[in-house]
Amino acid sequence: AARVIFVAREPRPTIRSIRALFDRIGRGEYATDTAAAEYYVSRLAALSAMWPRFAPDRRAGVTHAALVRAPEAELARISTDLDLTPPLENRYQSPAASRRGGGGDPVTSGRHTRIERAPAVAAAHPDPDVPPTLLQAADAAYARFVTMIAPADGSGH
Repeated sequence: AARVIFVAREPRPTIRSIRALFDRIGRGEYATDTAAAEYYVSRLAALSAMWPRFAPDRRAGVTHAALVRAPEAELARISTDLDLTPPLENRYQSPAASRRGGGGDPVTSGRHTRIERAPAVAAAHPDPDVPPTLLQAADAAYARFVTMIAPADGSGH
């Protein structure tokens, strides 16, 4: 049976990232903060709908913040949770298409070979230019994701 890793990032930086990516590649699907925020909310809803389709021993969840704060620890936890052999390592090789553009993240993924540790202090992200109710929906969708992936024993990640 398949194993799956669910990952989500906080809404404000993600909405900005979606906009920036699609602006850089010249595609207009998410030309406004509102369009990017609606996409974000729909993607988290889709992830949340998929979560119960996998048995607890076949799924793992992690936030972007936890992953970049302590990549090796999170990869070890995910490897244990999913009983992966060999365990995940903090290294990867971007596909050729990502390095030249046209696949994956065409902007920066080809420049990295590992999950880079981020500073512990979170940068302030300004609110995107979206209706307040949509920003509240994005915040609520992320909060539901974080609650959903929390271990049942309350041990945290």
